[in-house]
Amino acid sequence: MLDQFAHVSWITIVGVAVIGLGLVCWANRRQSRPLLLAGVAGLALAAVLLAGRTLIVTDRARCEKRTAGLVDAANRNDWTAFATLLDEHTVVSTIGTLSIAGRKNIVTEVQARCGELGLKGISVRSLESKQDQTLITVDLVVASLQDATQDRPLTTTWQFDYEQTGKDWTLDTVTLIRVGNEPAQSISNYH
Repeated sequence: MLDQFAHVSWITIVGVAVIGLGLVCWANRRQSRPLLLAGVAGLALAAVLLAGRTLIVTDRARCEKRTAGLVDAANRNDWTAFATLLDEHTVVSTIGTLSIAGRKNIVTEVQARCGELGLKGISVRSLESKQDQTLITVDLVVASLQDATQDRPLTTTWQFDYEQTGKDWTLDTVTLIRVGNEPAQSISNYH
């Protein structure tokens, strides 16, 4: 319940606020106290939803932040920060082709791959998460600029699986799903 409250969409919050503001304005023109109270209630509800979204930090939000932090660290070539966001037994894979296990191996491979491609920048296009008991899955789409694509943005789709271990969440697997419009398993030269 608290998790759903903390993940109310921005469109919902803005929509409730606009309706509340509209009712306040309409009530003011008609001098209607019941409409004024309904509008103020709508604005108050929007404020409560906004507070819930910004103040409540859920496990999903922590995993989303950690995922975005990995992208940011790679973008800044900060491999120390990148390594701290991985777990010791994290596995990176493309569906059916490549698998890299362990923090140290992942950092070495990602750093080398970024150098080979001439990576110039990475930005998050979309980041969504869902939780199913002891598993949080974060779906991530990033765009990268690199020499290999002649500075044209290349989108890649990734899936990050976090598993609950006690009260903590460990990054278990990172899976490359798509490169551009192609499924990852059809890209033979990506690794």
